[in-house]
Amino acid sequence: MKLLYGIATQRGLIPVNPVTLASPSDVKTSDVKWLSPRAFRLWRNVGLGGMLPGGLEDEARRGRPVGRDTAVADLKYSSGLRRREGGTLLLCELPVLGRRNYYAGRVGQGVAKRAGYTVTSAIRHSSTSRATG
Repeated sequence: MKLLYGIATQRGLIPVNPVTLASPSDVKTSDVKWLSPRAFRLWRNVGLGGMLPGGLEDEARRGRPVGRDTAVADLKYSSGLRRREGGTLLLCELPVLGRRNYYAGRVGQGVAKRAGYTVTSAIRHSSTSRATG
């Protein structure tokens, strides 16, 4: 609307643009922090995997089996899938494992149209988590 009224003001159709947008004072610029592979493994093992930061198993942890959650985290981290894209991924859409280290894959048409690559271990864990998780 501001642009439309701005053009009308420039052409002399209206005396002044009635649309004014104040700049918000609480807007923050994006300061994206990426997880290093080491930080991701620590987050996955402690947050999802039932481990303590020192590497020992957390005996006080109660919850669902860790296999499924860690497999999904590995698959999304290694492939770069977004939350919604990973949520639409079906087990039958995972590539059949062979001798390669990385596999190409596609996501459903209802989400972003992009291809991604994932590592063999993430596919293997995601495939086996159905039986154990």
